[in-house]
Amino acid sequence: SEASDYQVEMHAESIDDGKRLVVDTKISSVNQQGKIVFHYGAQLILARQRMTSPEVQLAIPTSPESAQTLYSNGTLFHGPSLQGINEILECNDQGLLLRCQVPVIAAEKQGDFPLSNSGEQSNIFANDIAYQAMLVWAKKELGLGSLPSSTQSWTVYREVILDECFYLQLTVVKSSVKGKQRGALTTDIQLISNNNEVSREIK
Repeated sequence: SEASDYQVEMHAESIDDGKRLVVDTKISSVNQQGKIVFHYGAQLILARQRMTSPEVQLAIPTSPESAQTLYSNGTLFHGPSLQGINEILECNDQGLLLRCQVPVIAAEKQGDFPLSNSGEQSNIFANDIAYQAMLVWAKKELGLGSLPSSTQSWTVYREVILDECFYLQLTVVKSSVKGKQRGALTTDIQLISNNNEVSREIK
């Protein structure tokens, strides 16, 4: 059963003469037997200054496929505020290229943590699309469902704002899936702006 209370444990250390802050974080709860259950853990590196966004050159196909059916045919299960994949531009055994846009309706679903369009706050709706892309590739290329289990690194160069059009490029690093048998999928993902600047990289 789901816990009613969670504990967040954080340990911070300043490095590089105060230019960066390393925060080790763990989220846990206590089960009915009184034992600690760890749910998530991460090491966050916060910098005083943003890094320069890398630039990439994309070859955009001219015959896109609408992605709206992804949210109705069982590939994805997300509600309106998280339905940010608009078009599938390319999909093959090497990866996936999507055209995306966080819908304006997301602003109505933010609850106690409102997201402004200043670009200063983490856009959780855009973040979720990165994981949706893995489900799309696994379904279209392998005919299988999938859920992400871990993230090695997540680098943010700038935030994606609401209603901004951007591209998502997924590159398959390793796939151990054979036929309909279970396996592991490892990918690299980039969110790329219309002017070819990478806004975030996920590995």
